[in-house]
Amino acid sequence: MKLVVISDTHGGFAAVVQVVQQNRDADLFLFLGDCGREVEDLRCLEPQLPVRSVRGNCDWGSQEPDTGLLSLEGERIFFTHGHLLGVKSGLSGLLYEARRQGATIALYGHTHMAQVQRVQGLLVMNPGSLTRSPGARNSYGVLHLESGQVQAQVIPFAEKEETVWN
Repeated sequence: MKLVVISDTHGGFAAVVQVVQQNRDADLFLFLGDCGREVEDLRCLEPQLPVRSVRGNCDWGSQEPDTGLLSLEGERIFFTHGHLLGVKSGLSGLLYEARRQGATIALYGHTHMAQVQRVQGLLVMNPGSLTRSPGARNSYGVLHLESGQVQAQVIPFAEKEETVWN
């Protein structure tokens, strides 16, 4: 199973379209906040696309939840934007909540800094920002869940000048 993890697009719908087009084989697209308008537009243009999302601190008026929890391929995936758990000051709040939820994987955004690490048996990923990574490359994440194995990757992203919806 392939999950594409996107965060912090901040209005960059063309970038979202490009990532979707490049990952048509994905089983699920997870949006980790500050992507509210892009998720709404994506759902309108392609209502059959498997999308789950949470709201971020810039998603004013969003009806999306603050957190999500999925059980897929034997893994429990906790996902959130991270602003309510203080991720810019450290990961202790995120780790606590993910463990409280029984998660084996924790996904978050908000910091715009991509990372993948294991912390006391918990896989933690921030896919970075798809469109706004000052001092770093824009990026998104991919999770492959298969036969009890989990592979996590941060994928560098360079937006094409022109993106056309197919």
